[in-house]
Amino acid sequence: MNSNPNDSVVFARDTIDKQSHTTHHKINETVVSLMEPTIPVPWDSADKGATYDCGNYICVLLKSPHCIYEVKPGCDIYPKELIAKQREMHRAMDFKYLYAMFCYWKKGMNPAGMDSARPAQIYTIETSKFATIPVICGFSPETRWNGGDLNGPATEENVAIEMFKRLTGGHPEKARRIGDLSVGYELQTGKKFVEYSDKSGCLGALALLLAIPASIICLVLFVFGIGFN
Repeated sequence: MNSNPNDSVVFARDTIDKQSHTTHHKINETVVSLMEPTIPVPWDSADKGATYDCGNYICVLLKSPHCIYEVKPGCDIYPKELIAKQREMHRAMDFKYLYAMFCYWKKGMNPAGMDSARPAQIYTIETSKFATIPVICGFSPETRWNGGDLNGPATEENVAIEMFKRLTGGHPEKARRIGDLSVGYELQTGKKFVEYSDKSGCLGALALLLAIPASIICLVLFVFGIGFN
């Protein structure tokens, strides 16, 4: 279950930050940078996913998402050499995201004082041929971290519990499921979720046609160093 790729890779946003550099600095302390090519693709899930209400956050759980560098427009923005190297490394490791959860600030709750399309935290369940047990990892505004082996099975229910333990400081019961990923999408973007079936990343003709304008815009923003909220 995937959204239009223009929305999947948050590079193609409707709102670009026109605030001061001070605001840029503040917002970057509260949300995750999406310029890391191995970050999982937002709103990209092999099933219908799940949306949770948890305190100040709206959290969206995705199954088996791609990495950003694998899809449009991400694969247009990064240098081809970097993409080839990343693809080769992941293939050698047999690396996969089993799950990813994007935790977004609710409207009006970001401590920076402005809303953002970027997540406050990303939690992931990763597997590779070097790990006998899936590993829980994540991305915060400051760093990418490794939390060690996942406790229990890699099922949607257990994965959600373990992720919410970390988000809430040990109180996963604070999270309340409110629907599939389309609910979170509409809450965060104000737009209706549009599903598309193409999973071929950079090779999909439909994805190519949809993503060309976003790719051009985002490449310009990337080159001139303009930040993304």
